[in-house]
Amino acid sequence: EQGGGTGFFRHDATGYEWIDAGRREAYLAGVTDWIGHHGQTLTHYAGPSTPGYTMTDQVEFAFNRAVIYPSHALHCAVFDGARLSEDPRVGRLTANSFFYPAAD
Repeated sequence: EQGGGTGFFRHDATGYEWIDAGRREAYLAGVTDWIGHHGQTLTHYAGPSTPGYTMTDQVEFAFNRAVIYPSHALHCAVFDGARLSEDPRVGRLTANSFFYPAAD
């Protein structure tokens, strides 16, 4: 009954759903320009109504669930409906880890 989860997004202006080295500069330039003109509309955490982005999928929060995805995917914690608390006995605990393939 915690609510929230992990959302995955598409950047509307570029159509990108992931950013690798080849897309980095174009994406950053587009986002920087957009924020310069529309940044005041970004007033909440990312979610289904985030301006300039379309949420393409969401993994709902579930106790003891691991969500594994490529780090270059456009993603964000979704707090809609989440009951957040600073009390570690009832709060939401997350861990971010990065795994790299072994070199051959």
